[in-house]
Amino acid sequence: MKRIFLLFIFYWGTFHIIKAQNVGINSSGATPNASAGLDVDFSNKGVLIPRMTTAQRTAISSPANGLLVFDTQLNCVYMYLSTTSSWRAMCDSYGPYYTETTTLFNPGSSTLLKTQNVTTNAATNSVLIEAEFDYAKGTSNSFVALCLYRNGTEIHEVAKYSVANADNSIKLTWVDTPGAGTYTYTLRYYIRGGTMSTIYGSNIVASVLQ
Repeated sequence: MKRIFLLFIFYWGTFHIIKAQNVGINSSGATPNASAGLDVDFSNKGVLIPRMTTAQRTAISSPANGLLVFDTQLNCVYMYLSTTSSWRAMCDSYGPYYTETTTLFNPGSSTLLKTQNVTTNAATNSVLIEAEFDYAKGTSNSFVALCLYRNGTEIHEVAKYSVANADNSIKLTWVDTPGAGTYTYTLRYYIRGGTMSTIYGSNIVASVLQ
């Protein structure tokens, strides 16, 4: 009985010492960083946070701001933000994601700017498209649309009110999920009215996201 009592005192004291200071977990016995409550330091191991389904994650009652979980259905780490009362995905996500045709301005004939070929290896791959078009408008104000096409079909565009006799710029960011295969992305522009006095340049960058 005495031995059990002494063990209890030992573990109770150790627990309260750990609670009162920062903790280091490593294989070298190094002292934890003074600014960290928990300092995990390994060169061949990671940290596993709670893993659960989407339904289990969204069913958490009153999640704390900054709470982290791994969603096993969406294969992504999510963080809860109390300022927006929502979960934010921490993986490579630029959204929105579209596979169907999305036409906003519906231009008739448009002018070719740039073409970029992309090959995806899996149906789950996404393609991040970032583009820019810089120009000077002619003597009349009008709307100018920057249009993104995939294999000849328009999938997204950005329209901007362009001021006459001034430099203008349009930027476009889009994440496409076309499936596995090789695709040609084309950047075009369409003028609602008037002319361009100068076209300074354009650029399109396509990156495959795993």
